[in-house]
Amino acid sequence: MKKLHFYFTLPFLTLLSLQANDPFFEDPFGNDMFKEVSEMQQQMDKMFERMHQQMEARTKQLNHPGSQFYLPSTQMNQSMFVDQGDHYLYDTGIRPGKENEIHLSVENNRVTFKAKVTTSSDTNNTSHQSVSMMQRSETLPVDVDSSTLKMEEKETIVITVKKKDKKIQLPLSGTSI
Repeated sequence: MKKLHFYFTLPFLTLLSLQANDPFFEDPFGNDMFKEVSEMQQQMDKMFERMHQQMEARTKQLNHPGSQFYLPSTQMNQSMFVDQGDHYLYDTGIRPGKENEIHLSVENNRVTFKAKVTTSSDTNNTSHQSVSMMQRSETLPVDVDSSTLKMEEKETIVITVKKKDKKIQLPLSGTSI
């Protein structure tokens, strides 16, 4: 009887061992599907972090004074207007060009400067075009006449605004100084 029992169990054991090695019966997601998803998420996080670092490095490379894409900016606590005695001056650092779109507006003693700078270059069989945009907005100093605000093209585009005339108030007659 024991031999008969052995002959019946032998094919089942063989079948089980074949199934264990058969890739058809293996779980395609591995033992823990959520572990693999977590690992993929970590790999994606690393990839996006590297991509972000590369974008920051490119921005730093492109935004330096020798670069064609450079648009100067000032610190947030620094005024864009520089006192020149009888007027204030703001040098935009933008070279004049036909394709540039520059808008200057004053509203409620606040000046807004918007620029869209387009540069193009053509070589033998390639053409290159780049577009840069910037916007600055600042309250005018209290001692300026906002009606004298003007934009001029020199080596770069500059904005000037004249100071108000300082009027000396004389005392009214009959009063002492």
